[in-house]
Amino acid sequence: CLLSRGLGDVYKRQLFDDPHTEIRSGFFYEYFFELKFSATPTLLAYRTKSAKFVTYPHHEDWVELFDLNADPYERENLADSTEHSALRSRMEDLYEKEKAAVGYVYPDYTDKLWPEGYIHTKERRPYSWQNKP
Repeated sequence: CLLSRGLGDVYKRQLFDDPHTEIRSGFFYEYFFELKFSATPTLLAYRTKSAKFVTYPHHEDWVELFDLNADPYERENLADSTEHSALRSRMEDLYEKEKAAVGYVYPDYTDKLWPEGYIHTKERRPYSWQNKP
């Protein structure tokens, strides 16, 4: 175990010695479209222990929101649910704050976001070649 070998002493103290220390309540992450794995588009997201908010660059209407306590397998998208508008608002705020805090810029070294002639669908297809023109 890394903690028993003296590595991660700071984390050990935060996790075990001071139960009131908050390490982090959520995180911002990205996944880039890859021609090789074409079933997943580029996405930017923010996740907490209990919720996940996902956006897709250049597709403003593709937004996903999940209540991970009620739906740990992310089967019901709550983004358009009026009942969950407070959760969406809170997660959008956290997403934007973290995106600004890290100075997020879309990198130029990724695969072209939507190659010309590329047909993309959010429906899962068993083989990556099925998404190619």
